[in-house]
Amino acid sequence: MKFVFIFIYFFISQAWAMQFVVRTFEAERLQIVDMEGEIFHDDEVKLKYFLRNRIKDDLNTVFWIRSSGGFIVTAIKIGDSIAAFESELKKNKASLYTFVGKDSTCASACLVIFTSAK
Repeated sequence: MKFVFIFIYFFISQAWAMQFVVRTFEAERLQIVDMEGEIFHDDEVKLKYFLRNRIKDDLNTVFWIRSSGGFIVTAIKIGDSIAAFESELKKNKASLYTFVGKDSTCASACLVIFTSAK
């Protein structure tokens, strides 16, 4: 029974965990990182991998966030990663912004991520 519960939890948490997608507009020196889904325990690891391998550190970057919340400790770690990435962008004279759309949700732990950019 315990195995079934762990399997179901893992399957469900991965289905609703935060997803990251980047759209790059080289001519405008802009990249938009869509962050959507609930904040689960390993999302900061996924974001660090994403920042290291998919995001350019010389383009202005907007993190477009849509989340109903989740694990607060993970949100703090994601916020720390975004703040560290912002420092790298500044070295290359690029800026970072966090954004929540007018009809989007950013609740609970999501607010920690939203406020992480300076």
